[in-house]
Amino acid sequence: MTGLVSRGRPSSRELPPAKVDSGRLGEVIVAARRRGFSDYPFYNGYLIHLEREGWVWYLQSLSRRDSLPRIRARDGAPYPYPR
Repeated sequence: MTGLVSRGRPSSRELPPAKVDSGRLGEVIVAARRRGFSDYPFYNGYLIHLEREGWVWYLQSLSRRDSLPRIRARDGAPYPYPR
């Protein structure tokens, strides 16, 4: 798995937590697949901090045809999250 790291500018003055509570992306995708996440050989995606959910991955297929649910970074749970 290959990732490109880039920087962005926060939309507010408050910065998200510097510590990213996440497994490796490959492990997160494997955990999400076990919960019904669509399986593709390649993904486009980014990691973002959401105030109420913590760090989440937004992924899509390379063709961009499929809308995929976001994945919670800490446990690989696809949205909507199990209770």
